[in-house]
Amino acid sequence: MKIVFVCSCIEPGKDGIGDYARELAVALIRQGHEARLLGLAERFCSAEGEGAQESGGVAVPVLRLPEGLPWAERVARVQPWLGVFAPDWVSLQFVIYGYARKGLPWRLAHWLGHVVGRRRVHLMLHETWIGFSSVAPYKQRLIGLLQRRILNGLVRWLRPAIVHTSIPLYQIMLCRAGIAARLLPVPSSICMVEGARAGFQAELAALGISPVNRHSWRVLGIFGTLHPGYDYTAFLGAQIRLSVEAGQRLALLTVGRTGGASERILEDIGLNFPRQILIHQFGGRSTEQVSGFLQNLDFGVAAAPSPFLGKSSAVAAMRAHGLTVLVPHQIHFPEFEAELGKDPDREVLVRPPADFRPAAIAIALVRDLEGASAPADIGEF
Repeated sequence: MKIVFVCSCIEPGKDGIGDYARELAVALIRQGHEARLLGLAERFCSAEGEGAQESGGVAVPVLRLPEGLPWAERVARVQPWLGVFAPDWVSLQFVIYGYARKGLPWRLAHWLGHVVGRRRVHLMLHETWIGFSSVAPYKQRLIGLLQRRILNGLVRWLRPAIVHTSIPLYQIMLCRAGIAARLLPVPSSICMVEGARAGFQAELAALGISPVNRHSWRVLGIFGTLHPGYDYTAFLGAQIRLSVEAGQRLALLTVGRTGGASERILEDIGLNFPRQILIHQFGGRSTEQVSGFLQNLDFGVAAAPSPFLGKSSAVAAMRAHGLTVLVPHQIHFPEFEAELGKDPDREVLVRPPADFRPAAIAIALVRDLEGASAPADIGEF
């Protein structure tokens, strides 16, 4: 199978969807398929460029076009590139804000239609539209209505043979909008690295957590950005009680580029629990070091709230490393509770670790593409 993944941006380490597509492309190439990446609205390069991006020793051919380039010129540049490769599938990895800073790319369907031409389209909706619940602010609901119409127009124009999304909430929303979507899990952004556990133990020892006293610690870890507005007091209070009952001390460790908001949240936690919790931020690290970090945890802590765990590559990384993931926050959407049930993320939290590897997701994608026979059914708004 020959497939082109189309993203707005594929800058390594700076765009989660681009990273997602790259890992899928690498997994497909390892399985004997051919894959390419196309960045249609690049924010990190000012000139078009054709080359390759490497991951895990595998090079993926890419074409990158800056967002400032007129759409007519982008189409003119892409068409011969696609013509030479002659893909069986064009996989559009879609996030609406990737094509417009305010989330309203009015003529996007028209231009993407010209990019794709008559080729078979797979549509992966990483997000849908904002303001989808009655509890959302009025402005978000209004923008969401417009985004929903844009998405409807995109699906009508491209007529994808198959539509995927990552979480049951989005699947329900799309179904109500008349778009039949299947679930395709998000793969882990960090693969298990053998030997990384021992390598990271020296960093923990510097904090006073050594192999000798490891049993006396309850170590929680966060990989990713904490969201402002969430109150972690009740969750951490419960974790402190559990650690005291077990005769342990509690450590809350983070890894990755967390940003200023996360740092302020952690500072507040430190002020609220000055003696009860050891807090440390390891910052940005290599893939091997992040794997070592995850292998040394007792529990992962989800930065994303339920029911959005299934779209988090950080949660997938924790599960791929065999961690039980604790979920401090849940957002309730009254319109969807009956269909989502009381535990909308249960499948993510119990799925076997091996199922989060990019290779497993690539196999599932190929299976669904090979089984697709007709364009998706689209309803009216």
